[in-house]
Amino acid sequence: DGRPGTAGGSSGGGAGINIEQWQEMEARLAYLEAQADEATAALARKHKEQEVIVARAKKAEAEAEELREKMEIVTEAVTKATTCAAEAETALETIKASATQLTNELHERRNDLRNLLEDKVSKQSAKFAELAGSSVTAMHKAATDGAAATAEALNGAGEAQGKLLDGHQIMLTESVQSLEEASKSSVTRISAALKETTEMMHASEEKLQSWCDALCAELGAKSTQWSDTISSLNE
Repeated sequence: DGRPGTAGGSSGGGAGINIEQWQEMEARLAYLEAQADEATAALARKHKEQEVIVARAKKAEAEAEELREKMEIVTEAVTKATTCAAEAETALETIKASATQLTNELHERRNDLRNLLEDKVSKQSAKFAELAGSSVTAMHKAATDGAAATAEALNGAGEAQGKLLDGHQIMLTESVQSLEEASKSSVTRISAALKETTEMMHASEEKLQSWCDALCAELGAKSTQWSDTISSLNE
């Protein structure tokens, strides 16, 4: 059976190994082998768990890197949106200043035209008074010279008065036309400036919307979820 016999019989010499000692050694060897197998299995489990932990760590690192890239995209989009808003606000302030300046110029032009018209009316009134005085003088003279001269003087005074009134009417018409043209020019300039500002603001809104759409597509969100997406990324 492979076991060593006892020296000199079943319980002979003390130099040999008896059956009990051999069995004890075999039991101890079996125990140690079982412990070794169990340790090997535990080591394999630990190695597998370590591989899982490493895989999770790599996945978390990749997700963190992807999140950082998305945050960079969000930051860039927000920066561009802020820049566009600032440019639109600056353009609007510029247009407001231009509109104020044009309005002031229009008021000044109207005041200048009003002063010019009053000056012309004053001069025409002076001329009319002078002609009226001359007519009265001529009438007195004609009264002494005779009825024919009186009629001629009256006709001359009537013609002069008609010419004066015609000139006054022409002057008023020209002044009104000049004022209307100045007003139309100012309104046209203001309208063009406001139109340009509106187009700039619409272009900025379209650019911002395109950036929002691209960013939401990158993040897998809808355009209506833009605010929620920004909030979730900033948490």
